[in-house]
Amino acid sequence: MSDIVIPGVSNRYFSQEQIEEMVELEAAPIRRLERQIDEQEKQKQSWQEVGRRISAVQGAARNLFGVDSPFRNRVAESSNETIVSATASRSAQEERADIIVKQIASPDRFGSDPLEGDITVPEGNYTFMVGEREHSLRFRGGDLESFATAVNRRMGEHLRARVVKDTPSTSRFIIEARQEGSANSLSFTGDSEKLALQLGIITENKGSEFNIALPEGAETLTVASQQTQRINLPSQNIKPEFRLRMEMKITSRDYSNEPAPSPPPGPNLPDTGQVSLRGITVRDEGLAVDLPDMGPPPPPPLIEDNDILYLIEGQRPNLIASVAESGEFESIDVPLSDYISNTADSLEIRNRNTHKDVAVRNIQLYDPNARGDYIPKNPLSTAGDAIINLDGIDFTRESNTIEDVIPGTTLNLRRVSDEPVEISVGPDRESSKDAIIEFIGYYNQLFTEILILSRGTEDVVDEIAYFTPEEREDAMSRLGMMQGDSTLNQIIRALKTATAAPYPTELEQEVALLAQIGISTSSANQGGGFDMSRLRGYLQINENLLDEALENRFTAVRQLFGNDTDGDGSIDSGVAYQVDRMTRPYVQTGGIIATRTATIDSSIDRSNDTIETYSERLEDYEAKLRSDFAKMEGAIQQMESNAQRFENMNPGNGN
Repeated sequence: MSDIVIPGVSNRYFSQEQIEEMVELEAAPIRRLERQIDEQEKQKQSWQEVGRRISAVQGAARNLFGVDSPFRNRVAESSNETIVSATASRSAQEERADIIVKQIASPDRFGSDPLEGDITVPEGNYTFMVGEREHSLRFRGGDLESFATAVNRRMGEHLRARVVKDTPSTSRFIIEARQEGSANSLSFTGDSEKLALQLGIITENKGSEFNIALPEGAETLTVASQQTQRINLPSQNIKPEFRLRMEMKITSRDYSNEPAPSPPPGPNLPDTGQVSLRGITVRDEGLAVDLPDMGPPPPPPLIEDNDILYLIEGQRPNLIASVAESGEFESIDVPLSDYISNTADSLEIRNRNTHKDVAVRNIQLYDPNARGDYIPKNPLSTAGDAIINLDGIDFTRESNTIEDVIPGTTLNLRRVSDEPVEISVGPDRESSKDAIIEFIGYYNQLFTEILILSRGTEDVVDEIAYFTPEEREDAMSRLGMMQGDSTLNQIIRALKTATAAPYPTELEQEVALLAQIGISTSSANQGGGFDMSRLRGYLQINENLLDEALENRFTAVRQLFGNDTDGDGSIDSGVAYQVDRMTRPYVQTGGIIATRTATIDSSIDRSNDTIETYSERLEDYEAKLRSDFAKMEGAIQQMESNAQRFENMNPGNGN
């Protein structure tokens, strides 16, 4: 406004400066409103920052008791992760288990004979079977390297092929299935079978499977309780690399209706006869034995023994399976090499149990390397299942990643070992501790922000040791900006109340306060010195006490932050629950913070409207001033011009 130059105003008499001074005096209400708007903008930004800090505290609080609470996390630990590692989901139960990895799952991986020179693969349709799945490749012909590349490009998810140099002058063709487990065995059909025979990958299969006949040609052999049955094996045909496969079922017999044993009848006394005289017969009373009062004998002891199946080599029995009662036929598949050194003469079923029957069927001895009419000539590994023993029971799975043995826990098998590995599943104490520390951190940041805005002493800023110089300068500019504000004081009181109150837990008075797990206004400083920050309400953590509480009283610590006291499935008590509840009205849609900022926005809008009105008036006032000063200067210039003419008319008057 004051920079506009109006023609006719020459500023010869400092009219411009006078106009600006007069306009500036008249603009004083506008300047006052602009300062007021700046102050309100700062207050609005401060309320928004308080809202963000409250939301952060609320989010951290909800994290401690909500659906995603780290208190619900589980972690699995292995005593030897080079043998088996484990991961636990949130649904896992706390438990400990001992695992022995007897066998890891493996894929079929076959090598060819050593190959000299360049090998040409003819054009054809090459079909491979991985388990029951068929994979075909139409190959136009080429060298072995090109064939391997075509296999990988076409069937890379299921098969992998490569050519390796085993000596400077020879090479080998390696082909393998990508899936582990006995159900994913690799076989060749059509042109691939011819190629596999040509390269020496497979050879003709002779005598690799034997079905073992049961006594009297029965399909199922049942061994009654406390009985033993021996089944002869074709020992002359058995090789240590063979496997034994069979099905076994253990069932209990109902013995509740069996008659109880009768008491002993006592001695059997002879008849003492009679005497007759003159037609009169007198019988003897007989011998009498005074017997004690005897009840029935006690029932035989109940015997439970899962060591049932044995391989007999010579005269030496080897336990090969401990089978628990299931009521259904269970598959057993074990390598003979784990139990015999040369051959096996018989299979023995020892049922030492009382009131249990053992049934077996489908007994086979087989070479695991066999593939129908052919057998791998150079097997590098053969398709096999993983076998683990968990708490005395064997489990067989197709993969080395096992998810269904320990509920909610995934086992990852690394290698075979006789060493028992302890798998322990428990709470994730580390993530729970991190969440607690995060909550306390956000809580203290909110406290800091409110104290800076509501207190007028520099001590509040000086106590914050982690401030950078820039942050300290910014805090000083906002110090006491909302001193005496009732809303801020109300937030402070509510936070102090929520974190100092007792809450019910399973340990009752032992864990009812934050201070009992190492969180209070004096936890970090156990000395007797005066610390003003403790009086202001900042929470501090004694990590040793917190670690001890999480280790030994984990459930009570969880309940201290969020607890379902009435069993309805909803959290209704706890520090975090109460903090979430008291902060909700401030940050919810249309809440206290939103109302305060909306009120400030309305006030700013009104001030801007007033400024606009004043500005229009000020422009009119300035235009009038310039017009008046222009007229004044014009009159003065006219007077000066007239005076000059008079002087020119009387030139002698100057003598």
